Amino acid sequence: MAIPKDRPPPEIAALQSLFYQPVVQKAVSEIEAVAGYRLNNQLRAPFLHFHAFITMDPPPRYITNWRSDPARNRWYHCHVNGVLGHVQNALACVFYHRDNLCAIEDSVRQIFLQSGAQAVLGNSTIGLGNTIRWDAEYQAFVLAVRRCLDYLARAMATYFQNDHHSFRRLPGFLRNVKPAPVSLALADACKRHEANFAYVLSDGKRKSIRDLLSHYEYISAGSLNIGRTGFLVAGGGENLKPVSGVWDGGLSAIIRKRADELHACIGDVLATFVAAAREQDERPDA
Repeated sequence: MAIPKDRPPPEIAALQSLFYQPVVQKAVSEIEAVAGYRLNNQLRAPFLHFHAFITMDPPPRYITNWRSDPARNRWYHCHVNGVLGHVQNALACVFYHRDNLCAIEDSVRQIFLQSGAQAVLGNSTIGLGNTIRWDAEYQAFVLAVRRCLDYLARAMATYFQNDHHSFRRLPGFLRNVKPAPVSLALADACKRHEANFAYVLSDGKRKSIRDLLSHYEYISAGSLNIGRTGFLVAGGGENLKPVSGVWDGGLSAIIRKRADELHACIGDVLATFVAAAREQDERPDA
């Protein structure tokens, strides 16, 4: 007897029945609370926009062509999973490390302000020593930003059936591939954000924080200092130079801004791609 199209096969139905048992759902929920991290709807918006484009009815012609040709099917997976899987998950890592880094800095500052130590330090300033967890989150943040950009570069390059994977060199690559209406629009979008990523993209002899960290030296998040004038963050990868006695948001302010800039870049690149690819798809001679 044929299985109705709206009903899953018996083995799948049995598994679904087990999965939705209350005790199983409770275990899954508690495990995800410990091991998982979710982007909010605002941060997911660029990916939802891309998903809506590639799943429209009918799908874009390039998607249909890739899926119907075994020789080109891999481009479909590299493109779609590149955006919805690799880039989106890497962005989640960026925001996860942002949250941890900011929470550590805020907790340390609150401990100091509530400790009463400021009143007895006199003219002395003390630099705190062991900040490995804070350093680790800063370093992980920097590395996650860079790989997120490179994943984005590859996901966009696959539209042109190419495995290019460097965001730093992406504008140059795009200016030499066709269809030009899509490639040039993407190149312009990348250039609009390039200046925000000097800390992860080297330029000539200038080495980025990311390259120094990956290949040359340990880079700290900064030096935490406490004294009569308050709580200050100095030095580190960002070479912070705070004004004594004035809280300027510390490293957290910079990290929040950089996470937002990465999200804005991804949003602009994906929106630009969708608009240009849709227009290209509607060309009768495409």
